[in-house]
Amino acid sequence: MNNKGQFLLYDMLLAVIIILLVLVSTTYLLETNSIAKTDTNRHKDSRYLLNLIEDEGLLTKLSLALDRNDSIQINKTIEKIDYILSSSCKGECTLSDENTNQILINHAPKNYKDITSSKKHVNNHTYVIKEYN
Repeated sequence: MNNKGQFLLYDMLLAVIIILLVLVSTTYLLETNSIAKTDTNRHKDSRYLLNLIEDEGLLTKLSLALDRNDSIQINKTIEKIDYILSSSCKGECTLSDENTNQILINHAPKNYKDITSSKKHVNNHTYVIKEYN
């Protein structure tokens, strides 16, 4: 303002710059500090993998072989499951049995950002698949 109290052009320019700065900084802060969005597509992928393995009947074969303690059948079934998982989830996943506390297939990377997992209950065995991103 000048000595008569008039609003000058550079005062208006300074006010617009300050307002833009405040708007940009608040939107940036709100965008970067937002609550993490759940990625339902990734969760569907891990559920899809378990359903795919079960559609082939492999989880049922594995649970029966684990109950009978048939190591030959366990190894054959794990090899088939490993083939399906390695082609579907880029080799970065684990399959475990919660009832026996065994990790059946372990292709976990050393560094990962997050994990998505799904569970499936078959013949008194709870299988968990974890995908690493």
